[in-house]
Amino acid sequence: MASRKSFLSRFRSLLSLGLLLALGVGAAAPAAAGQGRWTPIGPGKGIFGRTIVSVVPDPVEPGAVWAGLPLGGLYRSTDQGTHWRWAGRPFAGQNLRAVAADPSAAGALWAATPDGLFHTADQGAHWSLVSGGAFTASLGGDEPRELSAVPGSPTAFYVRTARRMVASVDGGQSWQTVFDSGEVDTIMEQAVVPATPPALYVWTAGPTGWGLFGSPDGGRSWTSLTSCPALLEGLQRIAASRDAFYVVAINDRLGLLRSRDGGKTWRSVLGERPGQPFVVLDVTVDPRSPRTVWALGGPRGEVQDDLTLWVSRDGGNRWRKRNLPPFLPDLAIGPDALYAFTRDRLARSLDDGWTWSPVFSMPLEESPPSRLSFHAGNPSHMTFVVGYRIFESEDGGRSWRQIESPGYNDVWADPAHPGRMVAVGSDVGITTDGGRSWKRPFSGLYAELLVSAGGRTLFAGGCGVTRSRNGGRTWQAVLPCSSRRDPDLGRFVQKLEVDPAHPKVVYALTFLDRDFYPNHGPMNGRPSLLWRSRDGGSTWKQIANELDAFALDRSRSRLYVSRGLDLFVSDNGGDTWRSLPQMPAPVTDLAAPAGLRDTLYGADSPALRRSRDGGRTWETFDQGIPPGRYLLTVHPVDGRTVYALSREGLFHMTLP
Repeated sequence: MASRKSFLSRFRSLLSLGLLLALGVGAAAPAAAGQGRWTPIGPGKGIFGRTIVSVVPDPVEPGAVWAGLPLGGLYRSTDQGTHWRWAGRPFAGQNLRAVAADPSAAGALWAATPDGLFHTADQGAHWSLVSGGAFTASLGGDEPRELSAVPGSPTAFYVRTARRMVASVDGGQSWQTVFDSGEVDTIMEQAVVPATPPALYVWTAGPTGWGLFGSPDGGRSWTSLTSCPALLEGLQRIAASRDAFYVVAINDRLGLLRSRDGGKTWRSVLGERPGQPFVVLDVTVDPRSPRTVWALGGPRGEVQDDLTLWVSRDGGNRWRKRNLPPFLPDLAIGPDALYAFTRDRLARSLDDGWTWSPVFSMPLEESPPSRLSFHAGNPSHMTFVVGYRIFESEDGGRSWRQIESPGYNDVWADPAHPGRMVAVGSDVGITTDGGRSWKRPFSGLYAELLVSAGGRTLFAGGCGVTRSRNGGRTWQAVLPCSSRRDPDLGRFVQKLEVDPAHPKVVYALTFLDRDFYPNHGPMNGRPSLLWRSRDGGSTWKQIANELDAFALDRSRSRLYVSRGLDLFVSDNGGDTWRSLPQMPAPVTDLAAPAGLRDTLYGADSPALRRSRDGGRTWETFDQGIPPGRYLLTVHPVDGRTVYALSREGLFHMTLP
């Protein structure tokens, strides 16, 4: 992970700036109503940092497994978790934890969200809405928390929310409530046994106490399983198979309880030992083998619990120990692998639980997003970095492959050598095999942005600007990180642009600060400078100050800069400026598409603003994107297609 730069002294004074912009004053132009809508097309970091909320092995396709992150979408692996592809395009920005494998075909999955029930039959490349309004209405304004799909013709669905279980027995066309916990109690878990009819179990908790309920007929009738001893002090997990129903008790004298008669009678099958408290934390039944049960537990000690994994092949009569991953997991069982996952980690075992290896490097939280990069000559081939993870798409953003890397902030693909990429962060990484292996030829710089000036010349911006003239192998600082006036202030680069018509002309927008958190856009009023180099980075000149954002119109080397509501333009590289009418709102980024004369885009959370007359009037497009600070990238061929990237993910819009 890239390190944070720290500067020791307090801010003493602003830089004395050599060139001051004239304060242009003009009438605010009215914002016209726009008609575009943002669509999520790429992964993000997830919510509350790194979080895994669901792991679902594919029951039909060996080696295939799904992993869900709230706000980060859905990922899929076809090699037991070694490599991952983002496959959650409809679900970016949603808390996707109610998912279930479709046992009818490989690569098929069901997903329940507040917007409806979705299905994919092609590994997440395309999704169809199976049930919309009827399903959403059945939720009563709540969020789906668990989904069970029972094979049949048609498939039956059971969805748990905080207060109710809703069901569809006609493939999602109609829905009805089959269990309601009332106004005060919460349904903690559900267990569904595929049968005709299915057997259902739920347990509830709340002011009225603990409740355990079973239905042998798919929810038409329910029985309170009051004979379960765990109801005296509480439950923490349930699981069910065709042969038995299992309950994990909070009481460490009871451990794991089993009932083979629908909850009438109970037996402790793991943990009940006189004089030796034994804690059980989890239980999972193998969906392919109903008599195979996995549990997490061990003797409770005075200092810590001696926890391990246990497996039974006979429904809980005899148990054998297995090894525990280096964290307390939830378990998911696939046809050829075991998966153990917790809030921020996922591990895999290929030898029945004896050894475990970590898989799935998730996007991390405190990280800057990079700009979307298009590979030269192929606009469908794109790369970007979010959460220190590199993602690549070869199909225009319909699916994304996660490239394993040590953790970088930005990446550049060498158009002259397919498979060769240069990445920057707290050091420099180079791969020549598409990311399978990396070398670190250079360290000692901190960079967030990486741009090409053509050929083998690269510029990296972060703490100052560094330059490489040999494709990333060696680097030289050309705009120092520290300010001459105050060495304890850091000069942090928020944006770099190279003029393609004049490759030796480079622009850098910098902000001054002591303690820097990766954060694109204006840095909360900190002093800023726009720099220009006309000799490939060897010397630099200050051409504007106190800015929020700038854009380079590459088609005619025109510069736009913004300061609050004020907008300025220069046609001579910043030597002179003229003011334009004020913008409707301050923006965090500006972009100018090639091929659309006088068109300018501005990012204003959560809206996109467009001007088609060189910044004089603006229209707003703000549908479908969550609030945030976004970086803008324009499609290199279609100037009406705009991409917005933040820590939350990648969004795109094609404007009318």
